[in-house]
Amino acid sequence: MSKEPRLSDESLRHCLAEQYALNAATFELLSQGLDVNARVYRVVSEQGDAYLLKAKQGPLYEPAYLLERDWQRF
Repeated sequence: MSKEPRLSDESLRHCLAEQYALNAATFELLSQGLDVNARVYRVVSEQGDAYLLKAKQGPLYEPAYLLERDWQRF
C-alpha cells in the first residue's frame, strides 16, 4: 500500500475476534514486504501468543479452476 492502511487497530481487533476468536492485545506494523497492497503485523494475543497478520487491500485471489476431489480414493 502506498499509504498507511485505513484499518485501525480496533477494526483489526474486531475482525480477529469475530473470525478467529483471537483477542489481540497489541499490533506491531512490520517493515514493508514485497506485496505493495498489503501490510504485515505482529499480533500478540491477551494470552501472550504471537501471530503474523497480513492485511491485504483489493480483491481476493480467485482460483482459475475448481477440481472435484474423488473422496472414494482416499
